Amino acid sequence: MWRRSIAIADALAGREPPAYRDDDPGSAGQQVWQQPVGDAVAHLAFVHLVTQNRKYLDAASSWANASCAYPTWGLGQYDGVCVSACRQLFGLAALYDWTRDALDDATRSVVGDTLRRRASALCDAIQRESVSWHRAYLSHRLPVAACALAAAGFSVFEEDEEAGSWVWLALHKLRACLDALSHDGSGHEGLGHWEVGVEHLLKLTHLAEELVGVDLHDHPWLRAAPRYALYMAVPRASWSREDCVVDLGDATRAHRSGPGLALRRLASLHGDAHARWLAAEVEDAGVDAPNTEWLSLLWDDPAAATETLDALEPTAHFDDTGTVVCRSGWEDDASMVVFRCGPPAGHRARDVFDYDPGDGHAHPDANHVSIFANGQWLLADDGYGGKETRHHNTLLAHGAGQIGSGASAFAGGRGHLRDACARIVHLTTSPGLDHIVGAA
Repeated sequence: MWRRSIAIADALAGREPPAYRDDDPGSAGQQVWQQPVGDAVAHLAFVHLVTQNRKYLDAASSWANASCAYPTWGLGQYDGVCVSACRQLFGLAALYDWTRDALDDATRSVVGDTLRRRASALCDAIQRESVSWHRAYLSHRLPVAACALAAAGFSVFEEDEEAGSWVWLALHKLRACLDALSHDGSGHEGLGHWEVGVEHLLKLTHLAEELVGVDLHDHPWLRAAPRYALYMAVPRASWSREDCVVDLGDATRAHRSGPGLALRRLASLHGDAHARWLAAEVEDAGVDAPNTEWLSLLWDDPAAATETLDALEPTAHFDDTGTVVCRSGWEDDASMVVFRCGPPAGHRARDVFDYDPGDGHAHPDANHVSIFANGQWLLADDGYGGKETRHHNTLLAHGAGQIGSGASAFAGGRGHLRDACARIVHLTTSPGLDHIVGAA
């Protein structure tokens, strides 16, 4: 892992950060091209912290100065509040906290000023409820923002009297996110967004424990989360970088964040030997998303056990989101069926919330089935895109789709009407047959 971290740092140090551009094809104004900039700053800062090699500090400073000079972190309403903005805020916070005394005066000043200005604006936007996700506790966006806000607050805590309020708000949102999550570890947004959410929940819970003595790790959802990642992986022999996981919800078939870093952290926290096995397999196969590789190194416990999946049951029911995964076994060339029948953001969300808690990345896909066999998808999901029931392997009623269909984002509020009660009504499993019944 260290060799890999050094290789990534060397590659980053050998190239210039991206120049600013205001054209933003494909990300609806969120300037997704900026996300790797924040990740690069944090990675380079960490490698410098370990090696004390000036090359990595100079590179981190170069990437940080580029980030600070970008006139926008997201376009229009997204400036300063989108995922790209928050990943940059976290990267600058890590650099400032770890290397402040080693930075040249100009870089220290511009990074500190940018941290304070950007964090204050983000905190204000959440408090004024001017961002649509300010209480979307089941969306990956809120943990990303809360994590960045806390990191910024901790990094300037002794310099800025506002910083305490940023940390307080971040911890308040963290508790609310954890309270909103169910017991089964699954995610309604799709595995990619699930990975991003888990990464930032774990970064924030780590900061909370280490810096203010608040331990929030013993949560049922966090304990169950590795199981979801295990069952969402397609059979090992068929892995490629672009096709290795199930793409329910707004997911592609590729990993979006890790997931080695999160799996290693959860394995060390809860003694999950299967999680540590999957982390190593994904990284060894080169199909992971190594945007936060330094955290895999930081969070791995070399003394933790590793166990293959052979003893796991081949069928899993994630009963909150209504997702059933049936495998022929855990062989590298196994077959699998994935069936989904549940409320848009899960049963707990339907019962607890009277507003949309973040289901924009859900799909109107009750009674959808996917089949993977002989190394390929025989019945496929539609992946990240428009929310249309007709794009799924399920039924239309007189040509009409289900609640929430017909737009680029899931039509949130309507999805929590009390008649949005899709559910699994029967599941039996045996060596010869799995029998599932869903009421859409």
